[in-house]
Amino acid sequence: MVIERFIPLFLAATLAGCFTSTAPVVQSWNIAPQFPGRPSGIESTFAVTRIGTVSVLSPYDAQPLTVLRANGSVALDPSNRFAAAPAMLMRENLRAALLSDGRFGNVVGQASRAQADATVEVDVVELALDCSTVRSRYAVVKIDMRVIGGKGAHTILMSSSGEGTINAAAGNYTAAFSAAAEKAFSQALKNLQ
Repeated sequence: MVIERFIPLFLAATLAGCFTSTAPVVQSWNIAPQFPGRPSGIESTFAVTRIGTVSVLSPYDAQPLTVLRANGSVALDPSNRFAAAPAMLMRENLRAALLSDGRFGNVVGQASRAQADATVEVDVVELALDCSTVRSRYAVVKIDMRVIGGKGAHTILMSSSGEGTINAAAGNYTAAFSAAAEKAFSQALKNLQ
């Protein structure tokens, strides 16, 4: 009786490739732009800056890379993943970008008890591998940035957007997404008004 049940299950699993195929190799990619250090001789506009909310809009908030296809559809690539949640990766990049800008003095995290003069929030509106053009791949990062008045005020003092698109045809997605993020953050900071 048990053998009669087992044989059809075994055959189904074997024919489906469960015992004969190897698992696909999963690649893990980081986003780690190289921002210059804090510039010397520049007085900070904000003595203490808090990193506020860093949100990554759907469908770009998943660890598998979001792929924009030629037919206009969006897919998740399970064999290529970010090394951590995209929001966490982008939060670390925001800290480095703010420190390299010079206008933002001591940059603290959300949980800090320090009295902040300003809070910087970022919405990642696109974080994708764009394959919509035949035989091409581009790492795309688009962000919206806001500087909000600190000490209980909720007034937007400055806002800006930035985007970076970098050729990713070589297949090194860490390098491509890092360069795209650096370009997006640098552009947003440059255009803050």
